[in-house]
Amino acid sequence: MCGNFFNRKFSSVSVCFFLFSFLFSACGLENLVFLNPPENVVEVNFGNENRVLDEIRFVTGDNSGVTDFNFQGTAIYYKIFDDEQAARDSYNYITSNNSSSDISAAASSIINAKKYSPLISELSTNSVLVAGNSVNVRIRLNRVGNGTEYPSGIFINDVFQSYPRRHYQAGASKLGFEFSRGNDKDKNPIPQQTDYDVSMRSASNNDGKWYVDLWAFSQGLDNSYTYSYSRAVHLGCIKIEESEYDN
Repeated sequence: MCGNFFNRKFSSVSVCFFLFSFLFSACGLENLVFLNPPENVVEVNFGNENRVLDEIRFVTGDNSGVTDFNFQGTAIYYKIFDDEQAARDSYNYITSNNSSSDISAAASSIINAKKYSPLISELSTNSVLVAGNSVNVRIRLNRVGNGTEYPSGIFINDVFQSYPRRHYQAGASKLGFEFSRGNDKDKNPIPQQTDYDVSMRSASNNDGKWYVDLWAFSQGLDNSYTYSYSRAVHLGCIKIEESEYDN
């Protein structure tokens, strides 16, 4: 009977898919979940000098077809560097993982290897998880000028939701990205080497320049509470200079 089965004119692709599916289920392994990644609308370039352009914009992936899986939404992760080359090196490392056969490898390297922190909002201590499919997201970490025309904030389909905040440490005050030495220094302190969302070469930042590198990916949990991630998408690297501090 088995001989008759394989004597039928099946394509090699069909046979391979059948064998893979049979072995996968026979071994009791979990089904792989492939999530669609967000789509970057505009990537903020490294070293960008035009503050007006320092705005993250992307569209969340359409994962409406994913079933039997707890799709949580689109996560945004960041890390603050005091050196542009260090930020570029981190970008190159994560990008190299994106070419891996493991679709979750880049996101895992962001969280575990490079120790990026989840972006949070003023309203929550949890990471910014944008729910929904094909949702337009716009985020500005710090305002430009007086903030009237280009205010900071998290906007969903162009509707203001909240302000972006650093994931400084568990249970700590929600700290902003509009670094200050003046009256607002408690809410927007200048990054320190001991902050776990910061990567610094030394205890002092001599040129006063910071580089906030940001990535996004879709994420969710399967029935065994194992995370799956989509391919990671680079949102950009935003430079903040000492001359822009709120003094």
